[in-house]
Amino acid sequence: MAKADFIKNHPHFKLALPFKEMIVFESLLRKADIDFYREDNPLLFGGIVTYFLLDDNRYEINTLIKENRLDSGTETITVTDYRGLKKMYKLYALIVAVLIIIFAIFA
Repeated sequence: MAKADFIKNHPHFKLALPFKEMIVFESLLRKADIDFYREDNPLLFGGIVTYFLLDDNRYEINTLIKENRLDSGTETITVTDYRGLKKMYKLYALIVAVLIIIFAIFA
């Protein structure tokens, strides 16, 4: 709890990531020796994990997120799983194409 108090009592920001990227993100933070505090309720609000991070580390964290292509957001910018949506749209397009072909054969 000392780390949480330290981070919350110094200039900090909140960062939201999908639950599925929690292990990768925390591993990157530990490798870079960046202090962080994570809220312990990741299953609430659609599987989003909220991190408290020091403002001093903002540039390094931004670089880690960009280099590793992690989906992230803040309290005002929500996290969207674009990779998951892309897969869903590909499946939707495939189903529509199959239906069109079936309709063309039997029409």
